[in-house]
Amino acid sequence: MASVVSIKFNDEEAQILGRAHAASGVPGLSSHIKRVYFDAIRPQQDALQDIRRDLEGIVAALARLRE
Repeated sequence: MASVVSIKFNDEEAQILGRAHAASGVPGLSSHIKRVYFDAIRPQQDALQDIRRDLEGIVAALARLRE
């Protein structure tokens, strides 16, 4: 199910967004905003998954050392 979220931009933000949207070549503004947002969070999610894997490895190594 789709959701609609209302976002307000001040004049400066709207100008920056307008320029970025025009340069992107993406036809719809909402598509541009979604692409930018989701593309921005993907690397953060990948980094967090890497950190979780590293922590799990450290915890497993510590458990082996304690035995």
